[in-house]
Amino acid sequence: MRIERCLVDSGYLPGVIANACHKAPSAMMPSKGIGLTAGRKPMSSYRRHPGERHGQNWYIPNVRKTGEFRHVMIDTNYWKSFVHARLAPGQPLAGLPGRCRRGRIYQNRNAGYH
Repeated sequence: MRIERCLVDSGYLPGVIANACHKAPSAMMPSKGIGLTAGRKPMSSYRRHPGERHGQNWYIPNVRKTGEFRHVMIDTNYWKSFVHARLAPGQPLAGLPGRCRRGRIYQNRNAGYH
């Protein structure tokens, strides 16, 4: 299995994280979380600027001519809820051929994984 993208929290010591990601394989990328509460506008309504990439509750700002290292901004509240919902007992785990109950993963015998 190849790791496509590995986000590294750069909230603490961003310079060290950016340096490590610069020297590491291209799959690593610094990330910075934004706690979007009910009173703030969602990322989907952010104004899009040239050179930015937007996805589902994340975006990569255009850092050209800023001196910043390329990074991802994420809505931490959304992604915490997303992960929590998928790790809840009895819920199917994305990418795994089975279900999780009481902390154990039960394999689906028909999925071809042994």
